[in-house]
Amino acid sequence: ARGSDFGILADVAEQDHFARNRGKLDHEHLQTAVRVVRRQADQMKLLLDDLLDVARVTQNKLVLRREACRLRDVISEAIETIQPLLTARDQRLDTTALKADPIVSGDCARLQQVMINLLKNSIKYSPPGSVISIALEEAEGHAVIRVKDPGEGIPADMLERVFDLFVQSNHTLDRSDGGMGVGLTLVKTIVELHGGSVSARSDGHDQGSEFLVRLSLPPANQRPRTLDHPRTKPARRFRIAIVEDNSDSRLMLQSLLQLDGHEIRSAVDGHQGLELINSWKPEVALIDIGLPGLDGFEVAQLLRANGQQPLPYLVALTGYGFISDREKSLESGFDTHIVKPLKLPALNEVLNQIADSTNQPADGKTSK
Repeated sequence: ARGSDFGILADVAEQDHFARNRGKLDHEHLQTAVRVVRRQADQMKLLLDDLLDVARVTQNKLVLRREACRLRDVISEAIETIQPLLTARDQRLDTTALKADPIVSGDCARLQQVMINLLKNSIKYSPPGSVISIALEEAEGHAVIRVKDPGEGIPADMLERVFDLFVQSNHTLDRSDGGMGVGLTLVKTIVELHGGSVSARSDGHDQGSEFLVRLSLPPANQRPRTLDHPRTKPARRFRIAIVEDNSDSRLMLQSLLQLDGHEIRSAVDGHQGLELINSWKPEVALIDIGLPGLDGFEVAQLLRANGQQPLPYLVALTGYGFISDREKSLESGFDTHIVKPLKLPALNEVLNQIADSTNQPADGKTSK
């Protein structure tokens, strides 16, 4: 176990103490407890996401969803994500060199993951109060991203190996707030899947480091002038059934969808979900795969076998995103497959696609 692991355990102990004495807490202490829980939940999510991606990497099953990506937007969203880390370490990010505005063909979410991991790497391995810089330029038909820090640097014999899985060095990776040696491996894998390259530069111990990402740009006559961003709000309201055995996930998803005006009913297992869908006849059904009783695949198969019309649009919810998992979902009768943790904009885009396919306006009345 590393120092960061002991930190998590200490915070868990604090959370338990807060829970047992919550009746005695004033507002300030309660807010402190909430911040602790939120911080550790965010940290655990990042660790779990990285571990799941490592599994996909080692089995060559990391899938890209390509679209036109404006790299300045990708970088801006990554900066917003890591801002609390900068604040916590009293560090500053110099963005004055973000002058170019290239658009590449790629998976915007994965490219954002690249930027988050590179920035987190520089934040962790640079002293408090330091300034980290990020630059974006176009050169020789490529978009070039540079992340430079004044940190501990990388020994010459580690410059190539630093991207290997679980590799750590005494000077740069093996420390109390170090990670699992996973982040830079994911960076290299994702960039190379995009047909790009990533490299590290450093003059040695205590001399800082610089990471360069190069991504190919389409020919000038093929570059889109504008980007059609996906709609993040639903185009119309739906009757949606949620079949999910995890109570926290079910209640949170139900609340979010109700805020957007949808009518929601839910079930906690496969048998209950099948009964709900057959009797209520929702327009959309969000079905977790790992359900007790009947699993999600069986629910979808039974719904298709019943031949009941109209059949709801079936959305599989699962923590597995391998190509084989998606294929199995479609073979079982699902219309689409969304990987957890579910992001509301992604779900809204699915709902908008359903609305478009049925040619119905926002008031829900069928167009003539």
